Formats: sequence, C-alpha cells, structure tokens
Amino acid sequence: MDFDELERLRRRRQPGLADAPFPALGRVQTDQEAPASLNPASGDPVVSFALDLAAGLLVVVLFVVPFFSGGHLPLVWGAVALLVGSTLALCQILFFVREPARPAALAGIGAPFWLALVMPAFAIVQILPLGLGSEASAASISPDATLVGLARLASVVFLFFLTATVVANRRRAVRLGWALFAIAVTHAVLALAKGGPDGITGGFANHNSFAAFVGMGLILGIALVIGKSARGANNDAKAVWLAERFLLGLALIVLALALFSSGSRLGVLSAVCGTLGLVALRGHLSIWLLLSLAGGAAAALILAGAGLLQRAVLLGPATRTRVELYGQVFEMIRARPLTGWGLDSFPLAFELAHRPPVSSGLVWDQAHNSYLSLWVEMGLIAGSAPMVALLWFGIRLLRENRSPLGGQALRLAALGVLVTEAVHALGDFSLEIAGNLYFFVAIMALGLSGAAPGGTRERP
Repeated sequence: MDFDELERLRRRRQPGLADAPFPALGRVQTDQEAPASLNPASGDPVVSFALDLAAGLLVVVLFVVPFFSGGHLPLVWGAVALLVGSTLALCQILFFVREPARPAALAGIGAPFWLALVMPAFAIVQILPLGLGSEASAASISPDATLVGLARLASVVFLFFLTATVVANRRRAVRLGWALFAIAVTHAVLALAKGGPDGITGGFANHNSFAAFVGMGLILGIALVIGKSARGANNDAKAVWLAERFLLGLALIVLALALFSSGSRLGVLSAVCGTLGLVALRGHLSIWLLLSLAGGAAAALILAGAGLLQRAVLLGPATRTRVELYGQVFEMIRARPLTGWGLDSFPLAFELAHRPPVSSGLVWDQAHNSYLSLWVEMGLIAGSAPMVALLWFGIRLLRENRSPLGGQALRLAALGVLVTEAVHALGDFSLEIAGNLYFFVAIMALGLSGAAPGGTRERP
C-alpha cells in the first residue's frame, strides 16, 4: 500500500492541508528524522554555515576557559562576553537580512529566561546611588566588585542565547552535545596525566570545582550513550557498533576515574544523584548498560577511591565548620533581606560578620553554598529569581521528557545535570566558577532545544 499516495488524496479533499509539509507515512521517525519545527525555515546555506561557525566558537570557548583557573578571572569574563556577544550580534544581523521570518531562538522558553535576567538587572540597581544601603548610598558595599561581576553575568547570558540559537537545529544540537562530552573527557585525561597530591584539579583552582565539571560531562555522556544504545545495530555493522560502544564505555570510565581521583565527596555524591535521577527518568535500561554503569563505578572506586575514602573520615569536622559558617551567613541575610550586600561582595561583607567559632586562619571568600550566596549578595527576591527560573526549566523538561519528537537524550542530560548541580550547590560554589557555569548553561540550552516548539532547521 502506498501511504504517501493516500496522504496526497486526503490533502486534495482538504484544501487547507495542500501546502502543509508531511513526513513519509508507514514508518516510525527516528530522533534524527524528527522535524525540528512544523514550519522549517527557508534553508539558507549562508545562515547554516554561519551557525556552524558559531557552534565551533562555542566549543572552543567551553574547552579553553577551564584552563584559566576554571575561568574564575575577570579578564576571562570580559573576553567571553566580547567574543560571544559580538558573534551573537552578527548572527542576529544575518537573520534580519537573510531570514527575517526566522522564529526567535527563545520561542517557547523565553519566560524562564527573562525571569533569570532579574538578577543582573538588580545588580545594576545595586551600584546606583539610590540610598538603598544602610552604610552607603549604593546597596552594594563594593560597587567595583559588582560591576566586574556584571561582566560575568553578561557573558553567561550571551553564551546561553548563542547556544539556544545554534541548537535550534536538532542535528547541530546533537553534534554539539557530543562535542561537549569530548571536552569533558579531554579535560579528565589531562587532569589524570597531571595528577595532584591531594586530588586532581585539572585547570581548576580546587578539586570540588573540577569534580563538578567532569560530573556534568559524565551525566551528559551517560544520557547520550543511553540514547545511542536505544537504536541498536544492523547485522552488517555489528563490529563497528561494538567498537563504538567500547570507546564510549572507556570514555565514561575515564570520567568516573577523574571524578573519584578528585577526592571530592560532594562531587561524587552529586554525580551519583544525577545518574540515579537520569536512570529513573529514562524508565527502562538494558541489562548490559546497567551492568556497565555499575561495573564502571566499582572500577573507578577501586582504582581511584583511596583519597576519597580518606577524606570521608574528615566529614564530621568539616560538617561542624560548615554549620558554624552557615549560621553567620544567615545573620547576614537577615541584616539585608531585600537589597543584599552586592553582587560578588561576599568576601568583603563577610569580614563585617566574621567572628569565632568560625576560624580566622582561613580566608572565607565564598559561602560554600550557592543558594545562601545568592541570598547574601542579591537579597531574597532577586537572589531567588535564578533558582525559580531553573526550577521552571526543569518542569518544562520533565513535561517534554516523553515527547515523541527527537532530542530526548539531550533533555535527559539537562535534567540529570540540573539534579547534579542542585545537589552540589548545597555545599559548594562550583556554579560560581565561570568554567562550570558556562558548561552548565550550554547543557541547559541543549536540553531546551528538545523542549522548545520554535526550533528551526536551516537545511531540510
């Protein structure tokens, strides 16, 4: 039976469907064949080439930034903001000239994005002489630090927007996802080769931040491998299929080894939580994949878990120190619940609240809890905006998780990474390090490319 001919007959009887695109009937579409949009763009080759170049730029930025102390340098923030922002502006000009009818990159996902912009908008208010602070005319006790922090937030916004623009094409989104996985694996290999006396750190300044980076790469890799495994192999390509699975499994083991070798207790715990969440959302996995995950985790623990187990013995004293620190941080929040102390002003603000029993022999330049840090610096309202936006993103991803369209692997990756970093932020500041934050928002944009109805495809 010719299903396509039946479809053409049906459209002749219904003139309103005459110009509507339709897929070939009588077969199930794969992830790669699923349309990224019901109204694809014109397929301008110049636009496609430009977006391919933009995707390459994103890969370079996400690969290079972690080598500079995890990207925790104002010079890095300014360079990324300038480079990515100018690329984004050029892409928008190109769209205006060649594809004026192109759907917006944030179509269908714009509301949470605009909510997240409450934070940088309020940071601008904090440096204005409006008399909001009790000791100074500006709310921020360090307007210069807040101004520099705004450069970091601008670079994050530009990077998210450019990634969302690039991954509107589903196939490019998948390719970018694999590129990010390769970035994480490369950093893991280099860090393992470099080593470290108290846990490997790679290009990052501390082992917790490095663990967060490779943890996100591990979750992304597991999601991509799960999506790839669901398609099986043809008999003619069985050898290639097995070789591919072996290499992917080896890459995941390298990431697990790097994670355990970091010695980060919270990094391992958060990655485990993200993996369990990913497996639960997937619903069903093959036995060989479950055994592979369990075997890889066991091998990583045996080969690189000695330092982690040694640090686990010190968990009690570390917990008491954190509780004492959090008590004084809560007092800072109560002192300025609405205006906050100013973006990136925690080190200076904590000196005003610091007292025993919190040790004075250490420099407390972070709250070691990203939620508390946001409330201290931005106040309860503006500081909660990015949390609510991420929760909104997560709900959208959950709702679309069982969508028949392609991109489920990317949505699973984004949900798993979201769980991972939500747990990690309870006891550390890894998402306050630019290299991790850039990687995180890129994965979020990848996941949302599968949930947004406004995606386009430049080349049918």
